[in-house]
Amino acid sequence: MKRKLIKQGKGGYTITLPIDWVRDQNLEGGDDLTINTKDSTVTITPDKISIPKREIFIRADKIETSVRTLLANAYRAGFDRIHVTYTGDKDMLAEIIQEHLLGFEMLTQKEKNYLIESVAEPSYDDFETIMQRQFHIILDIIRNIEGSDVQRHAVMIQKYDNFLKRCISKRFFSPESGPFFWQLISNLTQISRQCYHLNKILLKKKKIFSTKEKEYLAEIEKMFALLQKSYFSKDLSHLMELHIIQHKLFYEIGPKLLQKNQEAHYLMYLARLIYLANSPLTGYLQIISS
Repeated sequence: MKRKLIKQGKGGYTITLPIDWVRDQNLEGGDDLTINTKDSTVTITPDKISIPKREIFIRADKIETSVRTLLANAYRAGFDRIHVTYTGDKDMLAEIIQEHLLGFEMLTQKEKNYLIESVAEPSYDDFETIMQRQFHIILDIIRNIEGSDVQRHAVMIQKYDNFLKRCISKRFFSPESGPFFWQLISNLTQISRQCYHLNKILLKKKKIFSTKEKEYLAEIEKMFALLQKSYFSKDLSHLMELHIIQHKLFYEIGPKLLQKNQEAHYLMYLARLIYLANSPLTGYLQIISS
């Protein structure tokens, strides 16, 4: 293989690299290369480790939930190319990809065979930034539970959920704390989904919270803020107060609310989900502090 030197300004020269080699090494514009010279030989080595792209072939039926589950789990598992044999609606498939597979696109279609591939994923180094964003978005959802943006935010949380789990599968995370983080991410998504279902009921029935329900929701917000504070500060001590609030909401105030309004169980379950999220967070914080 031969390449011609291209003269640049100020006495510099460049050559183009073989595109097949660039693709095999998973390189992109802006990546760093190490260049070593010895006599007449020049050696070019990528600074980042080359990770071969993983592929999976799946057959999907026409049921939306089944297709979504198959694609989401292939994505979470770390596959970079997903080959799908699918006889259903193409627009539905495209919508699932757009809403659930961050950085993936449908690239080719031949009859009923589709190639879905990673084209513009966020950097795996953004794991912590996205994780913190999850907390901020969910806290905003709780504070604006009666608003019109809850569904949009819940979809965003689900998309981030899949990407964060993909990071764990790609081993861009400590193997010891990975299982705890996986569970914590799931808990956060369940919290946002519960908020979404509650929001749907409020908007559909044009319901307004009573004074007591608003007070209950304020305590739920406080619980989640403690969860967030504990994660951000990496300090377990904040979770003790969360336990105290949960006990009060679930065993003292909650039953009284249910006597007046059976739909108060949505609020109680939301408090319960936040409480459950403290368990994997505790495990993670114990590992990093040991």
